[in-house]
Amino acid sequence: VRRHLPRAALLLAILLLLLGVFALRAVSDLEDRVEARFEGRLFAVPSRVYSRPLELRPGLDVERVRLRTRLERMGYVAAVSAKRTLRPGEYRQTPGLVEIHRRASRLPDRNEPARLFQLRLSGTRIAALRDASGDLLGSASLEPEIIAQFHGVERADRKLEALADVPPLLVDAIIAVEDQSFFEHSGIHLWRIAGAMLANLRAGRVVQGGSTLTQQLAKNFYLTRERTLSRKGTEALMALLLERNHTKREILEAYLNEVYMGQRGSVAIHGVGEAAQHYFGKQVGDLTLPEAALIAGLIKGPNLYSPYKHPEAARKRRDLVLSILREQDKIDRDAYESALIADLGVRDVYVDEHVAPYFVEELRQELSERYGEEILQSEGMAIYSTLDAELQRAANAAVTTRLARLEQDYPSLRRPDSPLQAAVVALSPASGEIL
Repeated sequence: VRRHLPRAALLLAILLLLLGVFALRAVSDLEDRVEARFEGRLFAVPSRVYSRPLELRPGLDVERVRLRTRLERMGYVAAVSAKRTLRPGEYRQTPGLVEIHRRASRLPDRNEPARLFQLRLSGTRIAALRDASGDLLGSASLEPEIIAQFHGVERADRKLEALADVPPLLVDAIIAVEDQSFFEHSGIHLWRIAGAMLANLRAGRVVQGGSTLTQQLAKNFYLTRERTLSRKGTEALMALLLERNHTKREILEAYLNEVYMGQRGSVAIHGVGEAAQHYFGKQVGDLTLPEAALIAGLIKGPNLYSPYKHPEAARKRRDLVLSILREQDKIDRDAYESALIADLGVRDVYVDEHVAPYFVEELRQELSERYGEEILQSEGMAIYSTLDAELQRAANAAVTTRLARLEQDYPSLRRPDSPLQAAVVALSPASGEIL
């Protein structure tokens, strides 16, 4: 036995050395995989097609252009109080007066800041147009409406935000409910992992994650939704690698743009920027305290706490976030109590991607030939078109109702194998632009 011990020890040492080499190689390969994604293009952002913005000017008939319908479809919220100052994305209509606080928007030739307009009416026509200071304006425009989006395979909507543009209160709320020690740990939180492991052992399956924000980012970026111990181990190792190679601010910014925030039909909503637009019709920087708390609360379960499907659960979750912020002295008592009694105030961004299918398809083909399909689906191009969305809807309605009336009044016009069809094209006489 004594004679064979040195040989066995040598074989064991060689085996351990080989295992160490293989482990180091595996970690190196994993790190290359992590960095290839993080250093490359992090996100695929769909390109969006915008309509012609509505120009407001004296003499315009607000009923004829369906001003209120446009505002509501674009997510503007009617203010109830007659005294409160309007916030971006709100409007107020009283006899003889329409007030609109236009949201900030980007146009091909300029950036438009958020701005308050007052429309004095004579009947249904604009008699005078003034700004917040009361100065007369020759014209003003609303931001353009989204009429189509060109998605890739993943069908995800995302509005990229720099960390500096995300309100600190929203960041505080997310860290408070998702990972209070984010700025202290190195990617994993051992006590949370130990608690999660204990819960999982008791249940005999993975029922609790104990994940940090960095682990959540690693899971969303690189892994499947599978809940196994081996996948959790890979997730933890990836989190450590991310923390070794990137700053907390870089990781936090990536997380805020990647986190899943719910669904709009078949399209997934990712990131706090798109969530602010979807739920409140706002830029993320314009969120109020209760709105920020609601978005932070949604992260745990966007469908479970959906303010549309489960408003009471959403309210309770929002209020829990508010109470944590209050306990941590992130907000004072007055702000806390005011936020608790606030309505959820959510609204859906309605994107009618079938308002002008032939027009949009012509755009898609032209842009695809010029830039390529991959760029069109992933680089977040803003495409400003000449289409008047409201005029298009009026044309669609006219064709549908008049064809139905013709078929009813003149049944002989319809053949069994071919229903009546019609086409409408309206152009600007001065420019030839398709409206």
